[in-house]
Amino acid sequence: MKFSVLILYVFALIAICKQTKQIEKLCKNIKRLNVQLFNLIFDLPKSKGGIFLNKIRQYNDNMTTLARIVRTNKTHFQRQLGGVLKKGYPKYLAENVFEEEMKKKFNFNQSTFEVLKVLRTASYDAWADLISLHEQGHTFFE
Repeated sequence: MKFSVLILYVFALIAICKQTKQIEKLCKNIKRLNVQLFNLIFDLPKSKGGIFLNKIRQYNDNMTTLARIVRTNKTHFQRQLGGVLKKGYPKYLAENVFEEEMKKKFNFNQSTFEVLKVLRTASYDAWADLISLHEQGHTFFE
């Protein structure tokens, strides 16, 4: 009986180690994409709108995946989650989006601009979800 409990414990540790590595990769990606998105929106390079939208999708996917994993073990992953949150909110969201300028520079039509608004809202929601998970784990930014 003791041996089977030990085996279960070892498997649990292996699973947590794999998740920890995945979380570290996600956190690194989130921080990198945050900078890239800010640089893209700040400089508004011509005809880079598709790249911009794809990076927002990647950013949102990374944040929702991080939230899903943290939900499985809120206590264990608080440090990594806190590290992402301390870097600050999605910087590209702080920039005012001037519709006509975005359409012109990124070569967006109205439909594509609406996609951008939906993606930005998803970024806000994903960020709020991460904050909520962190607050559930312990005092904010401990």
